Amino acid sequence: MKRFIKYRPIQLVTFLGAFMLSLSSCELDNGDEANFEEFGADGKTYTLPSDAGDLAIKVYSNQNYNIALEDNTGEWVTVAERNLTGDGTLHVEYDFNDGFPRMAKICLTANGANLSDTIYLKQKGVKTPTFKLAKPNMTVHGYGGEVRAELDMNVDMKDLRISVDYTSGEETMPVADKANGWVRDITYENGFLVIQTDPNPDERAVRTATVNLVYIDGWEVENKQQLFLMQANAKDELGVEVSFIDVRNLGDTEGMKVTDDVYITGYVVSDRNSGNVGDNTQTTQNAIDYTVTQKTAYIESLDGRYGFCIETPTVDDNTFSQYSKVQILLKGTKVILEENPERYTISGVTSSMVMSSTEGTAADLPVKEKYIKDLTDEDIYTYVTLKDCELPVRKGSLTPINEGYANAGGAHRCAKYATLMRDINGNSMYIYTNTTCLYRRDGTRLPYGSGNMSGVIVHELFTRFEYLEAANGLIDEEKAGDIGRYQIRHMSRADFKMADDLKNSFSGLITEFRYINTNGINKEDGSFPSTYGDGGRFRHTYTKHQIGNGLRGNGSSDYTYLGPVGNSATGPFGDNRGNVNGFGIILEDGTDYMKNYQDTNTDGKGNTGGGAWLAWSNPYWWDEENNRGYAWIVNFSTRNISSNHLSMQLSVSNNAGNQVSKPRFWKAEWSLSGDMDNEADWHYITSYTVPDMVVWANTLISQCPGYKAIDVELPLTLLGKENVYIRLMPENNKASNGASWVDTGATISVKGDATSAMNYFAIRYNK
Repeated sequence: MKRFIKYRPIQLVTFLGAFMLSLSSCELDNGDEANFEEFGADGKTYTLPSDAGDLAIKVYSNQNYNIALEDNTGEWVTVAERNLTGDGTLHVEYDFNDGFPRMAKICLTANGANLSDTIYLKQKGVKTPTFKLAKPNMTVHGYGGEVRAELDMNVDMKDLRISVDYTSGEETMPVADKANGWVRDITYENGFLVIQTDPNPDERAVRTATVNLVYIDGWEVENKQQLFLMQANAKDELGVEVSFIDVRNLGDTEGMKVTDDVYITGYVVSDRNSGNVGDNTQTTQNAIDYTVTQKTAYIESLDGRYGFCIETPTVDDNTFSQYSKVQILLKGTKVILEENPERYTISGVTSSMVMSSTEGTAADLPVKEKYIKDLTDEDIYTYVTLKDCELPVRKGSLTPINEGYANAGGAHRCAKYATLMRDINGNSMYIYTNTTCLYRRDGTRLPYGSGNMSGVIVHELFTRFEYLEAANGLIDEEKAGDIGRYQIRHMSRADFKMADDLKNSFSGLITEFRYINTNGINKEDGSFPSTYGDGGRFRHTYTKHQIGNGLRGNGSSDYTYLGPVGNSATGPFGDNRGNVNGFGIILEDGTDYMKNYQDTNTDGKGNTGGGAWLAWSNPYWWDEENNRGYAWIVNFSTRNISSNHLSMQLSVSNNAGNQVSKPRFWKAEWSLSGDMDNEADWHYITSYTVPDMVVWANTLISQCPGYKAIDVELPLTLLGKENVYIRLMPENNKASNGASWVDTGATISVKGDATSAMNYFAIRYNK
């Protein structure tokens, strides 16, 4: 249907929405083309207070029209005019509302044309509708009878639409029409929904039903409550309770379907509201299935020894509340075993399978405290408190990534990030945070001290930190994404129980580099001093263009701004631009380093700004003459220090805008002389890989929109030395061809475009 609208010069195009036809019940079917100048009110919906009052509504028209109230509006609205001609004002009076919110509809109908418009008046009420079940699950005796479910409700029972779903395949329909259903009658009395049920004739099978209660409020908003009923068999048995180990024994890698009426009892240790449950799946290059976190729960046995990952078919099926004690019927589900490490998922758990659910608190969970080294496969999907831990990278947020590649920037190319954590025994692991976690980048500074870290133990791959192919160039399923045997998922900020101050930590810092101290750059060798500690210096071995094309301050490629972030008012985090909270770098004199630096987060994507010098890089990484890599060299002293643990932390990325010719394979070595020409002086420590920064044109699953932090234990022979040198350099000259690193013939570029960067380095010891 076409409409030709001619506006008067003084009228604005913004009236167009008001002039468009409404599809409410009081409107006409306008199938024919109509030519006219204007017709409609300047507002579509008006929200009124509960007090009595009046309202003037402007109407624009070049013809006669009638005004009518929809039949079911009632007597609380009075319209002064019933007929108007041309532009005019519609005067409405409305009464005091001592009840629930209500709505009236005023229909405008043009006399000379088949046109109409509808105005909606939504009035608030003194009363607020209450409609909430205390518990979503109830069990029913096998011999039937009455079931009473607590329902907090102040609306009239006759205003509810009630239907029942039977899992035996019978259709959903009103209770009164269900001749063969075992749910016979539903009433409401004294705060309880009272349900009459028939006996279950089957001596073996339990049966389930879902009671759907729907209340349409006065503003035509649907409010739904569901009560899941599970009826015992004729012997009044709900099946056989089995242990978690019994269910684990059922699992296989193909998924074993449970055919018996068995159930488990356990505690829910996940919080679906955290946004940090489950591994959201990267389905395509630029699409993520965010419903995974809404359809996943973690449940542990009552003694806390074993746990399961629960997968529900739909978001609505995930009715699990953190800390609640639940009984779950397993008939019809699949138990899936995943190996190396051994872990189990129960898939296909519907809301009707929850036999009972009792709300609880954190105090109800069994206490389970361990060191990282004591974790076993049995701990996976259980809630564990890891003792004496710290977050060693003293800058940035839980997800210091380029939000232009994540949901805060309206893109969907990164689903999570891994934060480095280490403990007093020198062991380390990663903390996973989904991009759907709403507190992940809220401006809060991470703690500097040590303490406990709680959460659910998982094993998940993260190809953006570690990615290797098999010899045939395909993904190496065992190595691609393997960043450790165990990771931990927090359920709230309260899971981080670490001290705020570095003084309250088991570790001490010998030297630390959190940014480039530009005032201390040595123009001779391009080295710069540590930002914490005495005498430490950092340099690159390629010196030809050290200050110009060599050492670079890469603030524009660093994303350690604390937040908040986001560039869309309608996005999950809103529109947050500019520097509000800084980078989480508190200097020893209490200064919040460059907190007011303006060239930060200007687009809501969390970058720190080019002039902040919060990262450093070099584009030269292969020395053709000596057939070896150039290197970062760090010099520091360990004199007068004794300890049982010495360690190194670094945070690295291959950035700049291409996917080829970057040094991926690296090694760390130590020396007491620092002589680059004497290879015998350098001693191997470890090998590691550096990921490529993301590229928008072709974002690979091997690319990371942030820096990768690494923890390395150092030999104790380095303690008590006047000078120690650490060399970080490419282990070979293999490079990516844009998609692979396996036998492609690609090598590290020698043209000054193989940029690799670092934004943190530290040497720690146990005090």
